[in-house]
Amino acid sequence: MFNIFKRKGKQQDDSPNISQTNGQTSQQLLELLVEHLKPVLKGFEYQSGQTATSSGGSFANGFFENEKIKIGLIFRGVNLGLVIYEVPQGNIGHDELFELLSKDSNKKLFYDSDKFKCYAFQGNSVNDALFSDLQNIVIPFVNETAAEEIKAMIQEAYKKRMA
Repeated sequence: MFNIFKRKGKQQDDSPNISQTNGQTSQQLLELLVEHLKPVLKGFEYQSGQTATSSGGSFANGFFENEKIKIGLIFRGVNLGLVIYEVPQGNIGHDELFELLSKDSNKKLFYDSDKFKCYAFQGNSVNDALFSDLQNIVIPFVNETAAEEIKAMIQEAYKKRMA
């Protein structure tokens, strides 16, 4: 569904492993990412979501929201999962948004749906890759686009995916 994980170049798996995270929980890793993203997400309010354990292990999620869009974040174990862009009655993943904006070749963060985690290329950490994608593509798009246009675009893509 979201596996647009086809890119030439050296794959950089900067997802931390347990030893690199000093035993930090999904919630702690999410909180670190949230603090890292706050400078680029001015005008967005952050809300914590759930912290729990499911069949896939521990997870923590939350979202940034403004009057136009919600940006959902999730850590599954110690890995950043799919970044979601949500409007009422629709959502799309990070890769799908970049494809719709014809900016796929510009993105730094990639999602592998087979492994349920994000990757970065070219020596970036996943946190820095997401920061870069938000700063250079997503936030300018959100700022320059009317809320109804964003809503219609995401709802249309969501309906096509669900059909």
